[in-house]
Amino acid sequence: MAKSTLDAVVAGHLCLDISPDLKTLTEPVHLERIFAPSRLTDIGPAALSTGGVVSNTGLALRRLGLRVGLMGKCGADTFGQTVLELLNKEAPGSAAATTLVKNEPTSYTIVLSPPGIDRFFLHCRGANDTFGFADLDMEVIRQARLFHFGYPTLLKRTLANKGRESIKIFKEIHQLGVTTSLDLSMPDPNSAEGQLNWRELLPKLLPHVDVFLPSVEELMFLLAPASFKSMTRRSKGRDLLANLDMKQVMRLADQCLAMGVKIMVIKCGRLGIYAQTTTAEQLSKMGKARPQKNVKDWAGREIFEPSFRVKKVVSALGAGDCAVAGFLGGLLRSVSLADALRYSTAVGAQNVQVTDAVSGTKSWRQTTAQIRKRPPKVTLPIDMGGWQRVAAERHYRGPHDHVG
Repeated sequence: MAKSTLDAVVAGHLCLDISPDLKTLTEPVHLERIFAPSRLTDIGPAALSTGGVVSNTGLALRRLGLRVGLMGKCGADTFGQTVLELLNKEAPGSAAATTLVKNEPTSYTIVLSPPGIDRFFLHCRGANDTFGFADLDMEVIRQARLFHFGYPTLLKRTLANKGRESIKIFKEIHQLGVTTSLDLSMPDPNSAEGQLNWRELLPKLLPHVDVFLPSVEELMFLLAPASFKSMTRRSKGRDLLANLDMKQVMRLADQCLAMGVKIMVIKCGRLGIYAQTTTAEQLSKMGKARPQKNVKDWAGREIFEPSFRVKKVVSALGAGDCAVAGFLGGLLRSVSLADALRYSTAVGAQNVQVTDAVSGTKSWRQTTAQIRKRPPKVTLPIDMGGWQRVAAERHYRGPHDHVG
């Protein structure tokens, strides 16, 4: 097998983020007044940045010192040219396989973060809706150790015909011997993606996915919709994680592992990150980025790593994508599963201290120094019954953990 020239290819959702500065608005902010007909509201300058998994996870991996190729799709318009310019400024040459197409608009998001209100988004799907297998450069992917794909829930073509295109993407890339990784975003419940029968699709898709990294909210929406609705109702639309049930998290992980996933990672927002893995024999089938020398540190594990404490959260934009980059960076650099989870929480914490989705990510050396400081142990505000806190570490070992 030829030596890999790339550590990873990150493909899928790519857009331009337009983030107006709304600090001039006084609290409390009444949205019905701001959006009143004919009203002019004075705001600050807008920041332009690339968004979506291609940018957020891809550029964060680059900042962690890994060789990364970026594959997305933009319109041949001003926004599309801006996206490529921003990507090439941050990571020269990495977006060579990102295509510009005529007669399709570039996807963009207006990110609104009024004081005292959780941020919300106005999103144009644009060229992302037609992204599919034909937009992937398989020769470039063949040279990579890992292929990470993000947000099929925002890529209309990939989920059309019961997800046939997504299944094709992962099946063909898996056959190349490249390790595959998948991240999601929360679909609009009223969209075709939100109405899709995910319990029918995932058993066909996940046998070709080595590493699966959804958030707990996304996974509950797809596999346990009744529980998701109940949790949403109890939280009254505010903090879903306040009512998080770890037994539910474990059941969701068990289902995905039974469908064929080798490494199951569930992002639990401000609480931390959960992981459960399969056997050493199954891990050996993961492709070029599989754990090798330290397979005993990865096989048959169940760990929950609490989030790092942050004095001031500036913005959570892209936090999940950066946490994914920290985890995948650990996998690609052959650290243990426990350390990969620490890198994940560390990079996620770096992200929330800046306004954009990428600039907070530090180098691998700086992030290593951060996790070695061993921040104080965190007492989780949820029931961890049946879990063992590891005295020398910050993490918890679950009932499935072979070490515990």
